[in-house]
Amino acid sequence: MVKGQYYKAADAYSLASAFNNSDPLVYAGRTHALFAAGEYMSSAFYLDRTLRIFGSYAMANIDMQAMIGDAELITKRLEELEKIQKQTESSELLFLQAYIYINNGQDYKAINAIDQLTEQQPDNPAISSLKFAIDKRTSNQ
Repeated sequence: MVKGQYYKAADAYSLASAFNNSDPLVYAGRTHALFAAGEYMSSAFYLDRTLRIFGSYAMANIDMQAMIGDAELITKRLEELEKIQKQTESSELLFLQAYIYINNGQDYKAINAIDQLTEQQPDNPAISSLKFAIDKRTSNQ
């Protein structure tokens, strides 16, 4: 991913999941690669899958810049994601936004996004895991 080969990285994570489909890190890696590639709905899908398998993953502090390798790209992708989410009002994209926000140091935006999601889908375990992590991280500051 650091080389900017995001689809290749996503394919590698896909292959890895064929060998171990219960490893949440395989899905987490695919989440990041697809986000970097601009495949937001797919990225959100794999984030949901990650957190349904291992909800505690939401507590990990992910260094998005180290993971993706390009701070400008993260900013660009997040701007695109925000625009598309606003147009479509997609809860899946809002979920991805909340995750990216909290791991990109945008705590206030993460809180707003996760609060909206919790109202919409109070029984979604992936959203609950992410909300717990966001609440925990932001209350410790």
